Amino acid sequence: EVLERVKKRIREDAERQVTIVEGIKDTDVLNELISLHSKGVDMVDPSDLTSAVKGRGNIHTHLESLIKGAQENITIVTSAQGAERKLNALERSLKKAKSRGVKIRFGVNAKKLDSEVESRLAQLGEVKLLSNLAGRFILVDNDNLFFMLMDDAQVHESYDTGVWVQTKHFSNAVQTMLGKVWG
Repeated sequence: EVLERVKKRIREDAERQVTIVEGIKDTDVLNELISLHSKGVDMVDPSDLTSAVKGRGNIHTHLESLIKGAQENITIVTSAQGAERKLNALERSLKKAKSRGVKIRFGVNAKKLDSEVESRLAQLGEVKLLSNLAGRFILVDNDNLFFMLMDDAQVHESYDTGVWVQTKHFSNAVQTMLGKVWG
């Protein structure tokens, strides 16, 4: 008798679960599960796609690694002083990127640029004076965005801080805004 009651309870539980599964058939949940199964899903830990970097030396090291990985384009927007610093720190990596066919653009927040700096920049890529665009950032392959948090004229180099994000969504928005400013 006990065994029969246990079997009956197991059958009732199984029938309840079958009813629940049958009910899912008629909902959007199943369609979503089928879509996830056929297309797959990439689980992404946001900490793998972001980083904060402090100190200009560390910033330049991180920028160099982004430049080395560039395959299509690099856009650097910086101050006049920042352009010269980036040339001194990153010129070799930028030359290698250019030789790989990477398109390089420099937007310098200044009305005028030192002629030697401008000439060196022009050897690497397109140079545009963007006196109406304050800010410092680098966009690599419309996927990696590294932006500095402070005005370089108002922060000591050891406290200069940048944030790197790898996101097509945000990078595409920045690229669209740049297109409007760049002309």
